Amino acid sequence: MLCNIQGEQYTNSIISSITGSLQSQDSDANARAGGAFLLGCIHRMAGTRAQAQVPMTVSVLHVLAKDTSPVTQVWALHGMYVPSCRWFSDVL
Repeated sequence: MLCNIQGEQYTNSIISSITGSLQSQDSDANARAGGAFLLGCIHRMAGTRAQAQVPMTVSVLHVLAKDTSPVTQVWALHGMYVPSCRWFSDVL
């Protein structure tokens, strides 16, 4: 919701910050899982305002889906699924 209020520049900076922290080696499995879910939620709510960040976000979620932690894998896959729910509800 905050990304909707603040606009595209704020949304892009939040996504860049999240992906940067997810790519660091210091984050634990729960932090990576939460970040993956957060990226999916941002894309669901921001829609086209986050469109420029989609390729980078999808590649980060793809890497997280191959993580050694099952918790991270599940939430990365869920993070990829969440934005598609909005698309399907708009189509139907």
